[in-house]
Amino acid sequence: MKISKFKLIDSLGSYDKSKNINRLSIYDLLSEGVSWTYNGKNYQLLNEKKITAILLKGEQEIGIVEAPFNFKENKAYIINGDKSIKWNILKLIKNKFENLFINNNIAVSDLYYIENTLYFSIIINNEDYRFSFDPMNGDIDNLIVSR
Repeated sequence: MKISKFKLIDSLGSYDKSKNINRLSIYDLLSEGVSWTYNGKNYQLLNEKKITAILLKGEQEIGIVEAPFNFKENKAYIINGDKSIKWNILKLIKNKFENLFINNNIAVSDLYYIENTLYFSIIINNEDYRFSFDPMNGDIDNLIVSR
């Protein structure tokens, strides 16, 4: 079964994000939610602290980052079409890179594809990194410093 009607929800209306004539910040351009249909049922996830989400290749899972840039309330996960969590990205990161954390200062900020590889952007102790992630088996590759 595939996910359909995937849509990001924001309060910007017809504002052209690509031109961004009002010079809104990256944060202000983020969505407040995401909605989709799976197996004939409608789903929605909202967060006033913003959301970034993408429909993964294969259209059976969604990658979600809630409260990007927020070290306290940040969440990142891969969910199935029925909204059940398949992978808790923060938990996987903390298990793999536990030696890097000082005062739990970590936030996942974005997720995106480069060609067919899924990447997450992450802030650890005020340094920007990215890593590739395999949503099929939960494998996290090494951290790459982003400059």
